[in-house]
Amino acid sequence: MKSGRLCEPPTVLHKFRTQVDAWLNPKIIVKKVVMSEIKLKLFQKAALYTAMGIAVVILTAWLIPGIRPIYSPNWGLMRANTAVCVLLSALFLFNRQPFARSPLQIVFPALIFLVAGAAIFTHLTGTYLSAIHDVLVVDYVASMPGLMSLQTSIFFLVFSIFIVLQKTRLADNFYLLSVGGVLFFSYIFMLFSGYLFGAVSLVGQSNEIKTSPHTLLAMFFLVLSYIMWILPNSLFSIMISKNESGKVVRSLLPWAVLIPYSILFFGYRSFYAEMLSPNIAAALVGTITSAAIGLLVVVFGYKINTLHDQLADLALLDPLTGCYNQRGFYQIGLEFGKRKSAVNKAVGIIYFDLDNLKQVNDTYGHDAGSQHIIDFAQFIKHNSREGDIFGRLGGDEFALLIEETSIAVALDRFSQALIAFNAENDKPYALLYSYGTSCGKVTNPETFEVLVNRADQAMYAQKMSKRQA
Repeated sequence: MKSGRLCEPPTVLHKFRTQVDAWLNPKIIVKKVVMSEIKLKLFQKAALYTAMGIAVVILTAWLIPGIRPIYSPNWGLMRANTAVCVLLSALFLFNRQPFARSPLQIVFPALIFLVAGAAIFTHLTGTYLSAIHDVLVVDYVASMPGLMSLQTSIFFLVFSIFIVLQKTRLADNFYLLSVGGVLFFSYIFMLFSGYLFGAVSLVGQSNEIKTSPHTLLAMFFLVLSYIMWILPNSLFSIMISKNESGKVVRSLLPWAVLIPYSILFFGYRSFYAEMLSPNIAAALVGTITSAAIGLLVVVFGYKINTLHDQLADLALLDPLTGCYNQRGFYQIGLEFGKRKSAVNKAVGIIYFDLDNLKQVNDTYGHDAGSQHIIDFAQFIKHNSREGDIFGRLGGDEFALLIEETSIAVALDRFSQALIAFNAENDKPYALLYSYGTSCGKVTNPETFEVLVNRADQAMYAQKMSKRQA
């Protein structure tokens, strides 16, 4: 906030204030909330249909061997049980009503939990549960037919627990929902990193038993649907926020994800292509990563600072005139007075009050009265010096803070300008005001308050003398 700002035209903050007014308008809020919910439902359905489509395509190949030749060689890496878990998860998420008493609300998560738990049991003990793994079809190619990878099993076991919790009274628990969303996205990124950097042990136990790319894609769309389901009541609600913080997060989050992966992948590929030695690759990756993260932090700080300035303007400026409001005048004026006092200088306050606002309101209406206030604010602005502090302290009361030695000069300048203004004014009423002055040093809020009150009293005395005359 610049202490030298005097009074801005109402159009300076018009765009920002229009946005704020729109956000605060109940009708617009309801409309935007409804539209946001509609969009979320559409996106969620699209994600679920995609996951189901992948599962149906793979499950069809398992159930109808005759069509397998048209599939890619690695289609069977998604086990039939995995496809079933994807289908059950997607069907469960289609029902968004909490506390629904349908038996499927328990059956679907229980089946997912059973299939995933059996796979984890087999991986830990080596005991193959054919009654579960081969319940639909038998895979005679793999060493353990029908067994999904440990990574896929863990995902669906935890996912079944979290989705069933969303149908209980824990569905509004902010921390539970946020932890679940972060956990699932992190898990998806871990599996993606396994493929990106060739870390086979991250995605499976062997070339036959692993989380396949199409399984990973289906899991991603399930997680995306889950995030959209919990969005309004979790940490992720910032992603759909209409305010500036939401815009900052939406603009920076993709870069926060892409930059580290891009840099690390560059180092990884350069090393394995023998373009760079391990030491040089590590040095370059460290340098570029640090620079990228530093730049991201600076951009984030810049956007937050811009948001802070906008909010400060909103809090300190009068919406009608664009001048400081009472809070802004006292806050900026106190800083101005302290700076002058530090170099042993006093300040002066001119307190203004419009003489004929009531008559303008009564005769020409409140719109004319509001315009009368705006005209006065602009009149003072155009006839003051840069660096003076001007604010609206009440309905038709204003104050101007200047250096003490400038009071007489300023009053004379206003008097001459007022004659010219009213002569050129095409309105059926003149611009008239009373004023009072005070001067002194400002060292703390109390001394500043005393100066304002003394100028106010002087203005009131002048107004009374006008009425008596």
